[in-house]
Amino acid sequence: MDFEVLDFHTHPFLYPADNICRYKDHCAMDPRRIPDDLRAAGIGTFCGSVIRQRADVAAALGVEESDLTWWDVIHVCNQEMLELREVLGPAYLPGMMVHPDFVQESLDEMEALRARGVRLVGELVPYFHGWEDYACPGFSKILDAAQDLHMIVSIHSMGEDAMDAMAKAHPGCTIVFAHPGDGEPVARHMARLKRSPNFCLDLSGTGLFRHGVLRALLDEVGADKILFGTDYPICNPYMYVGGVALDPLLSRGEKAAVLGDNARRLFAQAGWEA
Repeated sequence: MDFEVLDFHTHPFLYPADNICRYKDHCAMDPRRIPDDLRAAGIGTFCGSVIRQRADVAAALGVEESDLTWWDVIHVCNQEMLELREVLGPAYLPGMMVHPDFVQESLDEMEALRARGVRLVGELVPYFHGWEDYACPGFSKILDAAQDLHMIVSIHSMGEDAMDAMAKAHPGCTIVFAHPGDGEPVARHMARLKRSPNFCLDLSGTGLFRHGVLRALLDEVGADKILFGTDYPICNPYMYVGGVALDPLLSRGEKAAVLGDNARRLFAQAGWEA
């Protein structure tokens, strides 16, 4: 395959306990071999955040779970992200975590990590970290800061009405919604993407398995709005690469746009070369 594939949506891990693959006992996964694993599927560059459970962080630190705030967990995720960048090398474009219940801490961390070259917030997965409302005031302040800092925000799709409210209030922020879903969620994503040139959708997780959904997305919102993503190590990267690269309903130019060109354009706008 001669496409330069950029996976916008992964969750790499430094420690085996943080590997969120559901079948990790059946597929050998060495954290240091993640670039090789993805390259075998045709993916040369990959983005993503570290997701750690509160209980796992407490166990690693040797403290009681009740002694940790959610910000303690978020900060540990971000520190592991920086460690991973050193381990995985330039193939990995790191994404940081934030928390709307800790606005000032999030803003300070965004500024500090942007100064260290990070341009991506997320993918944020609220249900892992004790929050759930994208339309809450705290997250609104974080999105304002992301816009001012020219950072890209990647969010796990959940709460259709809350996502609508958030999108309506922040049309100038570069937001990438993750997971097309199926049926009504796809239609809701299309409506959001049409509202602002700054909104995009990545193909990770559910949705791509529906025959024709990618063609429908490109027809409705344009080839520049869709980003390739796998959700590795949860999902099989070979299936997702094939789902785009082998789709006869797409032109070669559309495949190139989805598989990497669109994400590289976003990163270039944020001052980050991918």
